[in-house]
Amino acid sequence: MRRLTLLLAGCWGVTSGCFTNHVVVWKAKPHREFDPAQKRDVEVAGQPGYYALVPLTVPLDIVTSPIQLGVLLAWPAARMPATNAATNPPP
Repeated sequence: MRRLTLLLAGCWGVTSGCFTNHVVVWKAKPHREFDPAQKRDVEVAGQPGYYALVPLTVPLDIVTSPIQLGVLLAWPAARMPATNAATNPPP
């Protein structure tokens, strides 16, 4: 039981936290963003008011962590090239 608890805690620890990450990195902090009008990256000032949303985003990340974990586990398999011997005969 202890190993299962540690495994689940570890899995939840490696999930991305995409809601919190989006709010903090892409809204609250200064960052570079592509401007289609200028066709180049421009420096965008951060908006510290978005830090007020972090208490709301952390529970969202906790609730969606099983989905995030599933995506993280499936991502390497989705990136592997398809190997089908019937359609790809050896040279």
